[in-house]
Amino acid sequence: MLAKAAGDHRVVLVIGANERVDEGPGNGTLYNTLLTFGSDGVLLNHHRKLIPTYTERIVWGQGDGGGLKAVNTSVGRIGGLICWEHWMPLARQVLHDSGEHIHIAVWPTVHEMHQIASRHYAFEGRCFVLAAGLLMKARDLPGPITYRIGIIG
Repeated sequence: MLAKAAGDHRVVLVIGANERVDEGPGNGTLYNTLLTFGSDGVLLNHHRKLIPTYTERIVWGQGDGGGLKAVNTSVGRIGGLICWEHWMPLARQVLHDSGEHIHIAVWPTVHEMHQIASRHYAFEGRCFVLAAGLLMKARDLPGPITYRIGIIG
């Protein structure tokens, strides 16, 4: 569906996703994933977050370096990293070496420190950086999840 939308609208689409592997290697594993679709609708890159951070390890599995690259698109070479990967010097260097023109910096939110890290990435990599964050309203959480706001005890 995302590939079709990118192709129908002739846009390059980069989106973060929760990927579940249903069969084969990694069966039953969830990955924090970044997908890059070309303006023709073709999936150009599939990057799984290298190492889930802190409590993320309860939910997501460790990715690999297979998607750690920039890819040619109709708007230039695009690469991206997920959250804490921006503090991994070797991951950054691999993407710098792959010739990024545009870097997609995916964050849970884009607070000041994330903006600073994104600016540093642009300076270090000599590329443009698009910092994207997620905000989710509590009412958009799935039904089985319960949460408490401002309740102690």
